[in-house]
Amino acid sequence: MPSIVDQSGDTEGLGIPLLEAMANETPVIASAVGGILDIVENEKNGLLFPPGNVDALRNAIGRLIDDSALRHQLVRDGYELVNTRFSWSTIAQQTLDLFSFAIGNKN
Repeated sequence: MPSIVDQSGDTEGLGIPLLEAMANETPVIASAVGGILDIVENEKNGLLFPPGNVDALRNAIGRLIDDSALRHQLVRDGYELVNTRFSWSTIAQQTLDLFSFAIGNKN
């Protein structure tokens, strides 16, 4: 998921396509920018490269092609992240907790 910071300073938000890829047991490579950094931990559940660095992106792709152990680790850890931190039950509970907090602070 190559991404950049544009001229106005805007960049990638959370990076939902990364979560979708991880949920489908696909290894991810992404730019180290914006909300991507909230999802991808370099060499744990994905590979990060500097935004705009085509050589680093090419090298990351080559690593995944050549290193099956790394590929399997990234897939396993990415899938685990999605199914724990971003599962529907986790998100629903966090939403309920936020509403409860907001209601409790109104009085």
